[in-house]
Amino acid sequence: SLSLCLCLLLLLLASATIQTRGQKVETFTYVNEGEFGPYITEYDASYRVLPIASSPFQFAFYNTTPGAFYLALRMGTVRSESILRWVWEANRGRPVRENATFSLLPSGNLVIAEADGRVVWTTNTADKGVVGLKVLPNGNVSLRLRGPNKLVSRKSAVDGSFGIYSLVFGPGGITMYINTVASKPLAYYNYSDGLLSFSGPGDSVTFVCEPETEDNFAWECKLIINLSRPKYNATLSFLRLDIDGNLAVYTYYDPVDYRAWEKTFAFFSDEKGWLNGCGLTSKCGAFGVCEDEMCVACPSKDGLLGWSTSCATPSLAACKEGVTPKYYKVEGVENFLSTYSDGEGALKLEECKRRCSIDCKCQGILYWQKDSRCWLAPLLGTLSKVSNSSHVAYVKYLKERERERGREDSTSSRSREDRSAMPVFKTPFSGYAVRFSPFYEGRLLVATSQNFGILGNGRLHVLDLLPSPGAPGISEVAAFDTADGVYDCCWSESHDSLAVSAVADGSLKLWDASLPPSANPVRSFREHSREAHSVDWNPVRRDSFLSASWDDSLKLWTLDRPASLRTFREHSYCVYSVAWSPRHADVFASASGDRTVRVWDVREPVSTLVIPAHDHEILSCDWNKYDECCLATASVDKTIRVWDIRATRAPLANLAGHGYAVRRIRFSPHRESVLLSCSYDMTVCMWDYRAEDALIAKYDHHTEFAVGIDMSVLVEGLIASTGWDEVVYVWQHGTDPRA
Repeated sequence: SLSLCLCLLLLLLASATIQTRGQKVETFTYVNEGEFGPYITEYDASYRVLPIASSPFQFAFYNTTPGAFYLALRMGTVRSESILRWVWEANRGRPVRENATFSLLPSGNLVIAEADGRVVWTTNTADKGVVGLKVLPNGNVSLRLRGPNKLVSRKSAVDGSFGIYSLVFGPGGITMYINTVASKPLAYYNYSDGLLSFSGPGDSVTFVCEPETEDNFAWECKLIINLSRPKYNATLSFLRLDIDGNLAVYTYYDPVDYRAWEKTFAFFSDEKGWLNGCGLTSKCGAFGVCEDEMCVACPSKDGLLGWSTSCATPSLAACKEGVTPKYYKVEGVENFLSTYSDGEGALKLEECKRRCSIDCKCQGILYWQKDSRCWLAPLLGTLSKVSNSSHVAYVKYLKERERERGREDSTSSRSREDRSAMPVFKTPFSGYAVRFSPFYEGRLLVATSQNFGILGNGRLHVLDLLPSPGAPGISEVAAFDTADGVYDCCWSESHDSLAVSAVADGSLKLWDASLPPSANPVRSFREHSREAHSVDWNPVRRDSFLSASWDDSLKLWTLDRPASLRTFREHSYCVYSVAWSPRHADVFASASGDRTVRVWDVREPVSTLVIPAHDHEILSCDWNKYDECCLATASVDKTIRVWDIRATRAPLANLAGHGYAVRRIRFSPHRESVLLSCSYDMTVCMWDYRAEDALIAKYDHHTEFAVGIDMSVLVEGLIASTGWDEVVYVWQHGTDPRA
């Protein structure tokens, strides 16, 4: 999104003008409070529209992270049924909280302030003749070159803070930088090619879209040079440095009723821009070879492999003084460093490698063999395929022995936290749920939430177990970010790549693991008014799923309808868990904080059974996979109870052994009387409820609340768990998860 220095008059950039005619100031104060708007917006944001607008522009407070709001200009109309985009933000990188205010003061100063009065953003226009604020119905932006004027990318779709890419308007022209990967910004484009250079000493650069001829058959969008040529009125266009670092123009055509938005220009694009798409550093994600704007290979020690989103340069985490790296060669490639930097100059190959070897931040080198030119690469990123085979890259890696040596040197002891010898995965956020795929033996789905799920973002991970018995591990296939924490997840029972997550903002999101993150989520269902806490896919009919929410309700959904088929409302408090019967297509159970578990039949108007199962909140329930009348419940009272739903006066079994609330339970898909549990006491327990000594095993590998467990339906005895210690463990029953 647009990001400009405060030395600019930011209101002009937002297509807003301040009236200065000497009359009384038309003051106002708008408070960031109330219900959120109902329409889908860019970044899947929540928003509150303010009464300052001129179609198709509207001012609004919006957020993608709870408690972090931006005052922004939104563009689009509900009539067009197109996404509503955020084209400018006032307080970029400095979000405000609930009840913040946007005010035009009697002095003429325009201010955004927190509820306690602390000023976060201001136009500094006090006593300068300002009398009002008006939004104009056009999208032109004027950038006045007085100081370090620049555009900055957004960090991610869910994080509106400053990203790693910037576009700087400096003396002589425009340069694009990638930041944070080296000690100083690295240019991935500069005006040396003459495209975006300034031809004169002027002090301003204007982005404008205007008719090409008097007949208005085509329009030209210009920034120094012609960027795009839409064949319709393109007045409503804006310039953006996208999340991936590409400079783009987005054009809105109001007369159409469908797909009113078009990306009419992308700087790194053969079709819509000026430079080849392979020149974009992020084109192939973390690493890859690009040819004809397609990611065609993943370089490895074994040669060029098929490219996927998991392609990455070798880990250098164990790099340190005394650890000698190796290099493998990729022929006929270049990247932005060899195009826009001088590098180290002329060096012999071994000296070039030596300089990279002593710098742990160096991922490899670029080397032109005929000229002996050397570039050290803190970022290899996308390697563009070229015809000159003497232009090569050398990718740095550590031999297995050196990696182990680095690990041994960096860790003085192995204790309870030792996870190097077992298949584990470290998540950036607290784990909440884990589910084995019903289609693939080694595939997992993991739901996580930032800050223990109390406040912040979420991420859904798709993981694969590495098959090598000598080096067990887990690799990440995909990761999908959300603006709020992810509390639960489940796989589709009919499509091997589809999954649903329950999100803290009340939404349910459908993901396709076969598509890149930019194409996800493929659908978002919004009806719950509070946190969505549990989801489960129908294992019998396989065409529907259920959700449970803190709004005391449950909902039934199918993928062919945008709205739920039915809402179930009988619980009087938060519904924490929902579980389909594994034997009956229309029967399911729900567990609630109202201390009851209810059995439902979707063909019936009300629940068919209510069990006051515990004296405290019930956090989880699950069906026996072999006995259609057997149901288990888990409670804050530290116990698990097993019920025969035909006779509920007393439980079949009462399992006590956890020291705190039992967070989740799962019946074994392979052994009729066995179930698994996890608890806030940081343990995972396995039980045989029919045995005299019911506790089979207790695993204490987690160092924070254990909240997610599952057992594989495809591999008997294979268990997975996750918790607030941000670790996913996978192990075989009877072995130590830490061994």
